[in-house]
Amino acid sequence: MDRRREPRFRTNQQAEVTLLGEEPVTIGGTTVDMSGRGIRLRLGCPIPVNSPVQVKLKDSILLGEVCRVEPAGEGFFVALMLDQVLHLKPDLIRMSRALGAGAGRAPAPQCPAE
Repeated sequence: MDRRREPRFRTNQQAEVTLLGEEPVTIGGTTVDMSGRGIRLRLGCPIPVNSPVQVKLKDSILLGEVCRVEPAGEGFFVALMLDQVLHLKPDLIRMSRALGAGAGRAPAPQCPAE
């Protein structure tokens, strides 16, 4: 029996997941489904339950906490309980890209050590 209060919607969008902490770690992934209060992602490595994370999507930034991690083939499903959602407006997206272009990006880090 499904006890969800809100419907989930299938998604398939690239995501950049950052584990927040003293030394943030960023991992690439893909969204699987979303609801008003949660999101499920497919990542290449597990991240600890209860970890605070930031998820960057094409036009949104989400803040939440990992509530469940499950093996999924060669990767993992990571479920988040969302706390804050910021929908970026086109002007903010352009400004963010312009600021990021001047900073120079570091190579993508590997999955955090377990």
